[in-house]
Amino acid sequence: MIYSKALAYRELGQPADAAAIFKEMISDGNRALTTRLHPAWYMTSVARRYNRQRNEARACLRIALGYLGQGNKSQAASYFQKARELDEAMGYALIFN
Repeated sequence: MIYSKALAYRELGQPADAAAIFKEMISDGNRALTTRLHPAWYMTSVARRYNRQRNEARACLRIALGYLGQGNKSQAASYFQKARELDEAMGYALIFN
C-alpha cells in the first residue's frame, strides 16, 4: 500500500515525497531484520519460528520495493530473492524477479 502511495506522489510531480517513502521503506525493513526478540520466545513453538521467518520475508519485500522505487533494480532483485527464499508465498517477489 505504501509503495503505491509513493508511486502516486511520483506521478503527481512530488518526487521528494516519493523518495522519502522509498527511503523509509528500506529503513523500516532493515530495522525489522535487525530487531531480535529473546531466543526463548522463538523456541516455544513451531508457529513462532515460522512467524519469524515470515516476518523476515516481509521485511525483505519491503526493502526490495523501496530499492525498486529508487530505481536500484539490482538491490531490489537481491531482496526479492531473499524474500522468496524465506517464504515462497511472497507473491510480489515472484512478480518482480
